[in-house]
Amino acid sequence: MRLINSLKIYLFCLFAFYVPSSFAFNVSSAPEVIVSDCLNNGITALREKAFGYAEEQLSCARDEASEFLANADFLAKAFSSITPEKLVDILHYYGLSKANLCKWSDAESAFIQAVNESKKLKGSYPRELPHLIQLVQLYIERGEYEKSLNYYDEIIKSGDAFFVKNDPIGYALVLEDQSFALEKSNKIDLAKVSKEKALRLRNEHPNAQPILVKDQNTYVTFPKECK
Repeated sequence: MRLINSLKIYLFCLFAFYVPSSFAFNVSSAPEVIVSDCLNNGITALREKAFGYAEEQLSCARDEASEFLANADFLAKAFSSITPEKLVDILHYYGLSKANLCKWSDAESAFIQAVNESKKLKGSYPRELPHLIQLVQLYIERGEYEKSLNYYDEIIKSGDAFFVKNDPIGYALVLEDQSFALEKSNKIDLAKVSKEKALRLRNEHPNAQPILVKDQNTYVTFPKECK
């Protein structure tokens, strides 16, 4: 009996210390649970306009996801729900929380990081487009028109073919915003070109609705002042 108990203890120790912890105790699920909970809590808080709590939870999700993607081994990443795509989503929501707290520099950094990370992703369209659009909308709202212009050029360069085929009215909205930024930057001739292209798209697709870009009826602006 003692021999059997000793054998059981030996086998337990062998299993505990020599089998990878991710297999023995499913430790690898811990970061996934933390990221999922923090992300879901953050999104819910954003919807409820609890921006301070959203910032806290989305910061948690960003930090945990970034650390996992930087340090986890290949096998752990292969079977994890923490993906580069999820990190991009987290950065987007994290930027929204910062912008709604008027932490403009932090919001800008988050949106730029989302742009850079999304450029690494593969898909049926340039994955950075919605994040570039979010970034330029931040600049427009802040009155930083000159800052927005290079990113508008990037949107058009990478997204022209996609927009014309799939979202012409969304493209018209982008071009109209670009025209506005150009006018504010005293680049009147270039502003006219963008405005004419937008008008042409609207005339060619009179019944279409925007897909990737929000129109004035659905776009929620950031606060102009924070208490």
